[in-house]
Amino acid sequence: MSTAPDVLTEPLRLATLRNVFSVDLEDWHHLNCVDDTRYLLEALATAGVHATFFVLGKVAEREPALIRDIAAAGHEVATHGWSHTSLMLLTPDALRIELRRSCALLQSLCGRRPFGFRAPCFSIMQETLWALDVLIDEGFVYDSSIFPFAGRRYGLPSFPRTLVRVRRPAGSLIEAPLSTVHAYGRNWPVSGGGYFRLMPYRVIRRAIRTVNREHTPFIVYCHPYEFGPRILFHSARHSPFSWLGSRLDELKTNLFRPSMRRKFAALLHEGDFSSFAEVLPHEHA
Repeated sequence: MSTAPDVLTEPLRLATLRNVFSVDLEDWHHLNCVDDTRYLLEALATAGVHATFFVLGKVAEREPALIRDIAAAGHEVATHGWSHTSLMLLTPDALRIELRRSCALLQSLCGRRPFGFRAPCFSIMQETLWALDVLIDEGFVYDSSIFPFAGRRYGLPSFPRTLVRVRRPAGSLIEAPLSTVHAYGRNWPVSGGGYFRLMPYRVIRRAIRTVNREHTPFIVYCHPYEFGPRILFHSARHSPFSWLGSRLDELKTNLFRPSMRRKFAALLHEGDFSSFAEVLPHEHA
């Protein structure tokens, strides 16, 4: 068994190796995500790929028709919580409230309760491992929140890089960590979002092949705003310090963003991608 501190894990073997395409369905500050999500739905339909949409409760409340259309297209609807608050700022009881509120709404819209979760900001880390117990208590089958690398804002570098079953006193669930490549003595994030914006496509393709050679699904994540044609701007410009932070965030988020449509079109054409619901063993999903 490979383990992070206080977490017992055992490898989860898949009969068929397929990669996972996931979308964190949320707004970018003031920007509504609907148009960019519609683009993603069209691109996925063209490629014949089903994805997992981790839907934020606030978005589902405001855009119920969009969520119904996602489910009607055959995609898996999972939960991203309600308010996009990092688990570092929540208590176990507050997380339960967010999970129950978002799941009740998504079930009413899609006809089935979500059984997968992704924490905002990949915020299941050493300090928030208690969230796994909450997820088990609430009946979740899998989580995809852990990034097994040493990041500045998130990460759990000691966690296994493969699909595992996590054993806790309350029970167990499947953990599907975001994909990393191990090189030069450390894990490197390669699984989507800003990392895909910075990486040439040939490097992305090589990373997928490297992860698959380890008999591990490559787990891609993205956000709708990464595919929009508009330059992203913060609407609020307050103190000099927040102004500088907003400008840096805009620069980081817009960097190489025009390349995302091309990269993901090639990715969907070349890769064998599906949703967590279709990739996980049927007895679990």
